[in-house]
Amino acid sequence: MSNQTNIKRTNKTVSVIATYEAWSEFLVPDGLDLNDTTVVNSWWVKWDVLNILLVKDHKILRIKSRYSAENHGLDMKEPTRIHIEAEVDE
Repeated sequence: MSNQTNIKRTNKTVSVIATYEAWSEFLVPDGLDLNDTTVVNSWWVKWDVLNILLVKDHKILRIKSRYSAENHGLDMKEPTRIHIEAEVDE
């Protein structure tokens, strides 16, 4: 909280951004290295599913999350990160 009695007026506002993060966890099968470009062409996450495009057969391996971001319920008590974005003129 700020002390309102010692505020110097500058006609500028500082934007403070609080970031709250949620995460999902995916279990990659034992022995599958996502960084091995001879086995994995690419990989991405969409709709809480890990998609792994395999080099062999061009098949996509789909892995549902073990622990989903949807289950976090986002505790808003303490943000993961706080930073000052910018000064803006009022």
